[in-house]
Amino acid sequence: MDITSEVRMKVLTMKKFTLKTQIEIARECKISQSAVSKLLKLERTTGGLRVRRIGNCGRKRLTTNRDDRLLIKMSKLNPKKTSDELQRDIAAHDIKLSTRSVRRRLCKAGRKARRPLQKSLLTTVMKKRRLVWAKEHRQWSIEDWCQVSGSDLCLIIPIVTGL
Repeated sequence: MDITSEVRMKVLTMKKFTLKTQIEIARECKISQSAVSKLLKLERTTGGLRVRRIGNCGRKRLTTNRDDRLLIKMSKLNPKKTSDELQRDIAAHDIKLSTRSVRRRLCKAGRKARRPLQKSLLTTVMKKRRLVWAKEHRQWSIEDWCQVSGSDLCLIIPIVTGL
């Protein structure tokens, strides 16, 4: 019950000092009749209107701790798997979980989120070719680079060097 303490006291006072019914009290306090009933029952059983609710509020979790451990284990076995892939893997164990929930569980366990690569990395052949090209062109002068079509070096060099 998310009812302010003022409304709680008003309900209790009206019930003790008037002959109004729960429905009339509910209309006057602008809350439901069931809320009035629960407040009065709480006052009868505990002697006060204090909210004892501390935790475990909100929606119940879809997974158990065991399910979460399984998900983390899957993530550790192949750390490059995306949340979509992990979600499909855990669905094979009859655990229905959204990809967003998979990411939340992994983040809570300290596992970083992974995204698939957008481009391939340089291969060893590519690296060797680049190194050969760089060694061939190491001795080129500014004039040689100015001959390269599309090179802006001829425009930039005089500004940088102060020529």
